[in-house]
Amino acid sequence: MNKKDGRQTAPPGSLRAALQTLPDVRRGQGRVHPLDGMLALTVCALLCG
Repeated sequence: MNKKDGRQTAPPGSLRAALQTLPDVRRGQGRVHPLDGMLALTVCALLCG
């Protein structure tokens, strides 16, 4: 895995790689956690019920 902005990038074809392509429309003030990580956790939570 390559590092991008201090974080590791996801392997090609993975869910996290797809989520990394989404634009982050949040204001700079609210960006504490990376958007792709938050969305990946949301998908996991939905799958778990």
